[in-house]
Amino acid sequence: MKKGIVTKILLFIQMYKENNSVGIGDMMDWKLAEILFLDKM
Repeated sequence: MKKGIVTKILLFIQMYKENNSVGIGDMMDWKLAEILFLDKM
């Protein structure tokens, strides 16, 4: 499993909790990271 993807997910979750407003680009990155992450499990 790629550590970078996990880090990105954790950072995204932290960022989301802080602002509670995430841009479309970030959402696309999140979906991609989520798909890749689930694919590795």
